[in-house]
Amino acid sequence: TAANWTVSGITSTSIPGSLDTAIFDLNAGGVLLGTDAVNILDFEGPGRWTLGSGASLSATSIVAVANSSGGTALNVGSAATLSADGRILIGSGTGLSGSATVSAGGTLRQTATATMANAAAMLIAAGTNAFGNVLVSGTGSSIDLGHNGLVVGYGTGSHGTLTVAQGGSVFATTDNSSQLVALAV
Repeated sequence: TAANWTVSGITSTSIPGSLDTAIFDLNAGGVLLGTDAVNILDFEGPGRWTLGSGASLSATSIVAVANSSGGTALNVGSAATLSADGRILIGSGTGLSGSATVSAGGTLRQTATATMANAAAMLIAAGTNAFGNVLVSGTGSSIDLGHNGLVVGYGTGSHGTLTVAQGGSVFATTDNSSQLVALAV
């Protein structure tokens, strides 16, 4: 409901819509429930943000974790779905650290068609000297990038990890390997 959202510390009169940027920036993090579609989803820290059971958030543009403040952690679990039609950036700010865990049947999905030539859909440790860690763990838990690629350690001097464990899965493909690789480290 609108009462659950604040804008510059003031209770909102409406929930964010498809043209809005939703920035989650409480130090303690929190649990996000329900369904919403916005332009940009930006998760900031140093708290842990969790998409609760059955939650579904989507961005028509970008999903970013640790774009302007570090130590941010995002958990997509319990049959929750987080999707972006543009890029997914983990540890995207210069010198910042961000992490994402996909577990308990959660899904992190990139929904654009294979048109991101020369640009991967998901960047782990995207910023200069950034740190990004992604864990996909548990049966039914997945990162699905469709026909788009994944880069681990994208930014200059950055450090990234991708761990797939205990039945988790990652799908990244390319239709034209001369333009885009499915996985780059």
